[in-house]
Amino acid sequence: IKQKTTDKRYAKLLNNIDKEIKANDKAADIYQSKAKKIAKDNKLNEKDKKSGKSWVDKIKTGSYSIQEVKNSDKANAINEYIKWYDKSQNAKKTANEKRKEKRETTRKALDSTIQNNNNKLDQMKAESDSIQSQIDIKEARGSKANIQNYKSLSKNAKDQKNNLEDQNSTLLKYQKTLKKDSVEWYNIQSQIDANNKSIGELTKSQIEYNKSIREMDIEHFKTLGEYLDNIKSKYESIYNFHESQGINKSNQDIADI
Repeated sequence: IKQKTTDKRYAKLLNNIDKEIKANDKAADIYQSKAKKIAKDNKLNEKDKKSGKSWVDKIKTGSYSIQEVKNSDKANAINEYIKWYDKSQNAKKTANEKRKEKRETTRKALDSTIQNNNNKLDQMKAESDSIQSQIDIKEARGSKANIQNYKSLSKNAKDQKNNLEDQNSTLLKYQKTLKKDSVEWYNIQSQIDANNKSIGELTKSQIEYNKSIREMDIEHFKTLGEYLDNIKSKYESIYNFHESQGINKSNQDIADI
């Protein structure tokens, strides 16, 4: 499965979870408002002189018995309050469960992205090793690496750096889902630190590759200059020879020789 497809699947899943969280939070607020209105209208917040607790307090702690209520209207109000209070609590519980599911799903999505980055990084490292091997073989045979070899190494180093920077961005997002200073939090931080170290080493390598490219460019122009000087010298020698022999040759005639 391509990473884009996986990312879309997780994005859709997280979007649906967010909708469920919002829906349950909204429902909890509505149910809580109904319960509060019933409590206010029926004075369920008034504390009992004997126990020092109101009916709302008793219901929230579960320390009540509806059978002790003799007034039927009061009993009906209490039952109605309990109904909406329970609905509110259930909606809050569902919302919190969905928040936990969101954290777990987010971690899975980020894990998938990190693994994909690692796979790409392994391919880049293998490619870099292959290019370096080609250079080593050339040098073992007495020849030199060409500019394209070093341009490929420089681009590869840049790609690896970009990969590690993207990976660190994802790791930081993952770290935010963890409890700070937990073992897993520090494990992620260690990975980020290791990536930063690798980024520094790759930056140094890229500078060295680019330096080699510049030096090879200079060497190339020097060689080209020497080549042109040789042509010029040859041209002048032929021209001088013909002139000494009294032969009148045009520049084109000499160039054709």
